[in-house]
Amino acid sequence: MISLHAFVDDSTSDVDDRRLFLAAYINGAGPWIDFGHEWRAALAEPPGIAYLKMAEAQNLRGEFKGWSATDRDSKILRLAHVIAASRPWSVYCSVSRRDYARIVAPAAPYPLKQPYFCCFWGIIRTSADYHLHLDNDRPADTHPIPPLQYVFDEQGGLGTDAALWYAWLKQTQEPPIAALMGDQPIFGDDKAMMGLQAADMLAWHVRRRHERGPDGLQPILDLLLGDGACREVDAAALELWAREFRRIPGVAGVQTKREWHETRAAALAAIEAGESPPATSLARLRWLSFKVAWRRLAKGWRRRVRRRNRRSR
Repeated sequence: MISLHAFVDDSTSDVDDRRLFLAAYINGAGPWIDFGHEWRAALAEPPGIAYLKMAEAQNLRGEFKGWSATDRDSKILRLAHVIAASRPWSVYCSVSRRDYARIVAPAAPYPLKQPYFCCFWGIIRTSADYHLHLDNDRPADTHPIPPLQYVFDEQGGLGTDAALWYAWLKQTQEPPIAALMGDQPIFGDDKAMMGLQAADMLAWHVRRRHERGPDGLQPILDLLLGDGACREVDAAALELWAREFRRIPGVAGVQTKREWHETRAAALAAIEAGESPPATSLARLRWLSFKVAWRRLAKGWRRRVRRRNRRSR
């Protein structure tokens, strides 16, 4: 079966609502291989760079140290053409960090006081929804679109904690969506993985458009934003999450870093034991509370998504 891979990177705004963006490019294994050859060649074209990181390009540091802004812009445009030529799907999800801190963080358990998981799950769910839409539109005599395998930019413990719950979140989805979700997401180095460098370019540009509007960015945005989907997690969705958190028994016992480390250890032990909660009573209580939380939140997101989708038709 042909495999599909989604490479996902993030970009964070420090102005206005301080919005977090996660953006992904999705393509088949063969097109990703061809893309890699073209991307390497474009990076190497004089003046050459070893990798693309948009923060370095913007500030003319790192690989772009000593460059002129004109040469930098030409290199970015050249790389954008490589992305457009490979025709990936583009998917992105965003949430206001200001609203998240105000609405969700006070009620959330320790690892969810940061909004990364919100967009982590948003990217997965949005891409699966889009994926299903494409699959439903395909002729009946063609092969179904295969599941997605996700590769996220390294996030340290933040990303590891988000991925920890993937299998259980997948179990909460309706069967057509779950069938399109691949194996456990992995995390990679964006300096070494070219798909992540492309996703970094997409995340940076959609974040920049949010801050300043499309003026001056539209030629590249036209190249970067092909077929795909996007989702903005609004304040109403965040209110739903906060209400669900406040309903969870034992959530007050997972508010500190130490309490979360104990709970995380219990979760890892449960995974190793085939999902059986550990014997320690306090850890077991926290672990069961967390498992209830993920199932409730996944279902809440699904209800919200369905309403939004109906309005958009």
